Amino acid sequence: MTQKKFELPVVSLPGVDDSYPPLKKSLMMIKYMHNYHIDEYEWFMRADDDLYVRNDKLEGLLRSLNSSDDIHLGQARTAAEGKGKLHLLPGDNYYVELGRCIQRYAGVPCTLSYEMRSLFFHNYTANKPILYGDLNTKAINDAITLHPLKEPAYMYRLHSHFMNKRIQDLQHEGVKLQRVLRTMDQLLQANPSNRLSLQKKLSLQDKRDFHHQLAVNNTEK
Repeated sequence: MTQKKFELPVVSLPGVDDSYPPLKKSLMMIKYMHNYHIDEYEWFMRADDDLYVRNDKLEGLLRSLNSSDDIHLGQARTAAEGKGKLHLLPGDNYYVELGRCIQRYAGVPCTLSYEMRSLFFHNYTANKPILYGDLNTKAINDAITLHPLKEPAYMYRLHSHFMNKRIQDLQHEGVKLQRVLRTMDQLLQANPSNRLSLQKKLSLQDKRDFHHQLAVNNTEK
């Protein structure tokens, strides 16, 4: 990597260039993080520059895990790239080699499950690039990361999709909260001489939904 001035805090790794496959770059990156930042953060993330990350969903996943455990999290994918250069098996690529190295020297295998393949979405075909088509699908909406997005315009398009979805979710939550507030207002304004009957209270809102929403609101505070 040539020495340049970057607006981002880019680290130039000694002896590493942009040759492909970037196995050496990946290994040296992990070594650098271990040597200089291992005690500063709970998690480290390796990502390509054509990856879209949904930070809120990623945070939710990581908060459900114990960062003190030895965890190598990700999607074990395959591709033809790197074949014949790294002594890989058919269908393997340098990601596989990177995972083997971590497992061999750290004793931590990469997670391999259907759920991980869904959360860390990778799908691209020359005939029908899924991320360039209809975005309102379960596979895309459930994903934490999506890869690859080779064109900036499609990266912006995907970001716009998730922002619109977030707005819709917030509007829906706002409607539910307004219902709770109206219900609480009627309950609080009922004076002792004119108390609402149990049937009237229940008719304001379904009892289960009412208490469930209160619990959710208190938890999110």
